[in-house]
Amino acid sequence: MEAFFLVSLFFTLLHGKVPIHYFLVLFPFIIIFGAKIIIKLKFLGILVLSVLTIISCKYFTVDRHWTLVPYVQQLQVVDAIINDAQGRHFELKRWGMFEEFDANFAQNYQYLLWWKGNEPVKDSDLVYTIYEKTPPTTGSNIIFSIPDLWVTRTLGQNSS
Repeated sequence: MEAFFLVSLFFTLLHGKVPIHYFLVLFPFIIIFGAKIIIKLKFLGILVLSVLTIISCKYFTVDRHWTLVPYVQQLQVVDAIINDAQGRHFELKRWGMFEEFDANFAQNYQYLLWWKGNEPVKDSDLVYTIYEKTPPTTGSNIIFSIPDLWVTRTLGQNSS
């Protein structure tokens, strides 16, 4: 079991930019090995477990910025795009964390737009760009903004 864990961990880390969900397979092994260590160390193990508990409680109670946009804010963005597009076809782009993945990691927005009957298309003159944590350049036509989130509209040459 230890060999499987170590080989899996090695190849996962060898991957480079590892998505968080890759570690779900390894998580049970981390818990099992941590429990084995705590049992072997007895008092010291209990002390380590207590410290980890205090740290994890502090982690969940300290106010900080989360890296992903909450669902409620995603709905606000989608509603703003739908209201601004007024039934016209549009293309959707996104800049922010994980933008190097397929569709600029905008699948949440694409799904919500599809769900509300306004699915984005490719190669449209009307382009909406969602900026997360990275503000757009000055002079951008911002149609919606909240802290750390902006939506801009760009019209191509053939737009009416």
